[in-house]
Amino acid sequence: MRCRALPLLGVVALLGSACAFNNVPPTLPEKGLDPTLGGGRNRQVIVIVPFTDQRAIRNRCGMQKNGYNMDTADAVCQSDPSLWVASLLAAELRASGFQVVNSDVPHRAGAVVIQGALKKLFVEPVIGMWSGSLETDLETTLTLSSEDGLRAERTFFVKGVQKGVLLSTPIPITPRSRGPARRAQRRWWRRSSS
Repeated sequence: MRCRALPLLGVVALLGSACAFNNVPPTLPEKGLDPTLGGGRNRQVIVIVPFTDQRAIRNRCGMQKNGYNMDTADAVCQSDPSLWVASLLAAELRASGFQVVNSDVPHRAGAVVIQGALKKLFVEPVIGMWSGSLETDLETTLTLSSEDGLRAERTFFVKGVQKGVLLSTPIPITPRSRGPARRAQRRWWRRSSS
């Protein structure tokens, strides 16, 4: 009985500890460009926070894949992504020299109101033979308006890629190596030299 339960226990422990099967919390950046762009000249801007969430897939912000490039788990955002995008835009506008005010605060005539809609936020690993990367798709629509009659709408789609190496160093097989790898190497040498 004990011998039969041991392999099953090993499989259960392996599946329970495998990171590809557990949901992962992606970390949303808290800071934007460095250095920021100038040009705000203390003009007032009203950013409506949060943006409306119009994503087709709202229960996850991405996926986790295993070594066979199969979707095995969800990347679940720990905070509201529509709030994150709006807050990051407001922070970037402040850093660029704009005066960002709330909509309920008295503001100058002609202040631009920015409303947004988050259309897509999805992070996906791209697994290669020896390396991998993370691809992120972000799509948002911004609508600008003012009391002067200005109305403009623009959709932005950004694909970000963060390249990283998963298996950067090959396992060296030296003449002193033992085990299956060394035996396979010897067989290959024998076949190729004859």
